[in-house]
Amino acid sequence: MMEETWTSAALVALTIGLWATARLPEYLVALLFFAAAAILRLAPPDVLFSGFSSAAFWLVLSGFVLGTAIRKVGLADRIARTLAIHLAGSWPRLVGGVVLLSYALAFVMPSNMGRIALLMPIVMALAERAGLAEGSRGRIALALAVGFGTFQLSASILPANVPNLVMVGAAESAFGVHLSYLPYLLLHAPVLGVLKGLPWWPVSACCFRPGHGPSRSRHRPRH
Repeated sequence: MMEETWTSAALVALTIGLWATARLPEYLVALLFFAAAAILRLAPPDVLFSGFSSAAFWLVLSGFVLGTAIRKVGLADRIARTLAIHLAGSWPRLVGGVVLLSYALAFVMPSNMGRIALLMPIVMALAERAGLAEGSRGRIALALAVGFGTFQLSASILPANVPNLVMVGAAESAFGVHLSYLPYLLLHAPVLGVLKGLPWWPVSACCFRPGHGPSRSRHRPRH
């Protein structure tokens, strides 16, 4: 038992060290960890791979896959070109549109991380088309709008994020309380959704306003 404990500790320390030093790609380090733990029989397979049976894991993974795919095939730029026609005419409209888009996507796609991975390439392409340089205050504002709109506002929608799902499971198992979609939405959306999102729109638009706005000719979609 003591030898197995020390072996497990050494494997965990080695894995963390490889992640910290970036000597190997992160995905390869994770695969080597699972392979070594399985070969050395440090834990039963159902315990070792239990995380892969979690719905939250697959929600996050699918979001990253979708986000990478739409960036690689150029879909992000095409969506950004469509949005730019309606949003890039003014700075407040651009910020407000990104916040609204982040909140609206929560109704149809669960997992905060998945939505961020999906939206960020689109919004960065939109910023590019609006003439906002990389690292500029305008791009920072749009990135914050995606993060805030995705994480904070989605708390008003019951299945929109993992913490809500954990809360529902804990409430049912510990107290026998069953939460339903529509009553939860009607109770929380006015405050956690609308009243939270409305102040963020002018605050981010004013505090992170670009130093000099791009000309209208740069707002026109590229062909």
